[in-house]
Amino acid sequence: MITVTTSHDLRRMKKNGLYPVKLRVTYNRRSKYFETGIQLSKENFDKLSSKHLGKDLVLIKKDLVEMEGKASIIIKSVKPFNFPVFSEKFSQKKHSIIVRLRSIYNFFRQQPTLILVQRGIGNNYLFNT
Repeated sequence: MITVTTSHDLRRMKKNGLYPVKLRVTYNRRSKYFETGIQLSKENFDKLSSKHLGKDLVLIKKDLVEMEGKASIIIKSVKPFNFPVFSEKFSQKKHSIIVRLRSIYNFFRQQPTLILVQRGIGNNYLFNT
């Protein structure tokens, strides 16, 4: 059986006074921790389990639930389960999103150049659009 939970890593405080929140995946009594990129104080992490949350904590809790769901989907797709493949797929999604955002940015950055090449270079086109 494989379990996925969020864990507050209180072993080391970051420079900003917060502690990292990690995703703990347990398989055959062996646990591995994966970074979520979220950092919280002890008090705020304890508040995550309450019903009444502030706007910031609601968004953080939503992100953590989405990460747990993503981990569960990856676990179901990895047959037979092993940590190296899970780790690669779990971190790959984050990387692919960054690559997509960069490609979208580059597309829009190059778009005026593409229009000029297609329509012909000249001030007349630029001023008439």
